[in-house]
Amino acid sequence: MKENKSQEPKVLAREFHAKRVAHLKLKEVFDRLSWIVEQEPENVEDIVLLVGPSGCGKSTLMKRLEADIHSKYLADMESDPGFVPVIYSRLTAPQDGNFNWKDFFSRLLEAFNDILIRKKVILHPEAMLDGEIIVSIRALVREELRRAVRNAFAFRRTKFLLLDEAGHLLLTKSSLPARVQFELIKSVAQELHIPIILAGDYSLLRILELNGQLTRRTEVVHFSRYSVEEMSDPKSEAGQSFRNTVFSLLEALPLQRDDGLVEHMDYFYQFSIGNVGLLKKWLQRALWLALKSEKKVLTRAILESTRIKNKALKLLLDEAILGETTLEDVDDDELTRALGLASTPSIHVITGNFRFTEGNDGPAKAKRRTSKKRPGTRKPGRDPVGGIPRAA
Repeated sequence: MKENKSQEPKVLAREFHAKRVAHLKLKEVFDRLSWIVEQEPENVEDIVLLVGPSGCGKSTLMKRLEADIHSKYLADMESDPGFVPVIYSRLTAPQDGNFNWKDFFSRLLEAFNDILIRKKVILHPEAMLDGEIIVSIRALVREELRRAVRNAFAFRRTKFLLLDEAGHLLLTKSSLPARVQFELIKSVAQELHIPIILAGDYSLLRILELNGQLTRRTEVVHFSRYSVEEMSDPKSEAGQSFRNTVFSLLEALPLQRDDGLVEHMDYFYQFSIGNVGLLKKWLQRALWLALKSEKKVLTRAILESTRIKNKALKLLLDEAILGETTLEDVDDDELTRALGLASTPSIHVITGNFRFTEGNDGPAKAKRRTSKKRPGTRKPGRDPVGGIPRAA
């Protein structure tokens, strides 16, 4: 009997951990990613960045996306057991400060259940791969693994690659800039001919500062927190969604709690900085402490003792604000000035930056010559007659 009682808090905590609340920000991001999945892979940008503050639920969203892709292609998987529609992998932090591409390719092969990963080693001191002579043994192994990954994606007809914790991709202490690291992952996407969805914190936005071509071929999906402006506006759907989420999570707690907690909405907002993921983890800690207490009641004191420290919250908030600022677009007038236009164009009114001929909606056409004379015909004129020629 004692063993059953000791197991009860673990079971209840596990059930609350599995609880999912479909709030507005989550739904908006999932709908955008689902639209990408619904398209034919060749019609989607090479790279999709899913960025947001730490702990907002990006990993949970990626796993749900993986499950939805499997559901979409379930019939194809049943008819062809070798078909793998999606590969999900979590990128690891480099031990020596440089992102480990060999480990990255190995993990992708492990996701395919490749049984010969350790055998992909070239013992010759020199080899030619795709017309390039490679003399480094380490480089040979890495390139052989890369070729194996490319073949695996081709033979398994994989359509999507989901990479979590993708901020580790840009970590490097060598002379290679972060741009080179991202160029490598972009080349992998082009080799595989499939879209790659990278999920990570706002450090991934450094990709947008590298060059115009990378920015053009990269789509950003922002999983944002809830803002003070949204919470302060009683008509805001986003603010109402956060309030509903707090209520739903409190109602899902499998124990009694102090009365009136839901009335302190500003308290839950401040100490989660509007981040639903942080809010839920906070309530998970509070639930465990309450379940282990003698009264088994979620009290205000327990909530206060289990919230994240202010210093850590301030650091998380600073990072979120910096990321949100990076994502802010420039004003239309700024782009107008950079282009050198006289006024900002509008789809609703004619601004007249480019003047066309009167009464013509399209570009002015060059006037055609209407003369009926044959080429070489002289213009009419009087030839000089008589007189003394002028001196040269």
